[in-house]
Amino acid sequence: MKLSMKPVAIAVALGLCSAAAHAQLAAPVYAPNPCGVNGGTGCGSADLTMLYVSVFDTSIQTYELASLNYNYAMLIPGGDGGPLSPDTAGPAFQTAVNPSTGSGSVLQLNWGVLPNFATLFPTVSSTTEFMVAAQTSANAVVLTSGNNITSQGILTTVAQNVSGLLSAWQISTQNGNSTATSTSAADPFNANGAAGNSGDYGATGTTFASQLGTAADFYNITKNGRTAVNTTEYANATGAGFWFVSNTGDVTWNVPIASPVPLPAAVWLLISGLAGLGAIQRRRMSAAAA
Repeated sequence: MKLSMKPVAIAVALGLCSAAAHAQLAAPVYAPNPCGVNGGTGCGSADLTMLYVSVFDTSIQTYELASLNYNYAMLIPGGDGGPLSPDTAGPAFQTAVNPSTGSGSVLQLNWGVLPNFATLFPTVSSTTEFMVAAQTSANAVVLTSGNNITSQGILTTVAQNVSGLLSAWQISTQNGNSTATSTSAADPFNANGAAGNSGDYGATGTTFASQLGTAADFYNITKNGRTAVNTTEYANATGAGFWFVSNTGDVTWNVPIASPVPLPAAVWLLISGLAGLGAIQRRRMSAAAA
């Protein structure tokens, strides 16, 4: 019996091709987003394309905002959720334990701990929350828990408030910092202030914030005609992805991995039988050669 390794080699090659197909995103890093990025000339609408995470506490009025260094064009959902929701690991996405459940595996982008988290949030409570947002204009915005937006009017209000928050952050970090911090709700880039509206971005009756230590779904929201909006959840072929900020300030984006299907007992018996036949054939060949 001559065993062939070709099927195995093909399977490995296909796996590598699949991983390469989802290598569009660079490795995650906190990075500064100075005014003028993406072709902008100042702190205007052309610059409001970057993805940001904000962590804030409505009780102690502290806040940290950080650039996640991806722009809106890199995040637009595609057939399986776009570059942000692949089906296989790659240079940016690594296999990790599901942070929401502590068991099972996910594909994960991990930015590590927010630089100022330990100082700003020495004690995490039920009032410590986080949001993730990006936008290009009133026509498109991506938000955690954003599926509550149903009309253009609400979308426009949300986009305007996101714009105000991100623009204020960009102005405050022209020195090249990757994060901005605040301990006063009066600061224009504080999520507890007017622009952030403590997580609702001006959409009365909803919130886009999630408590630390809980999973937050992610949605791409765009205008659809004159009155309605399109809401697309970021997901791969297995299921919806989610943002997660741990109680120690570790920021991750996670997409599910399909659970391996165990081989039926009959298959294992067949494999054992084939192996036995192979051994018998080798002994016969050895005996004949002798």
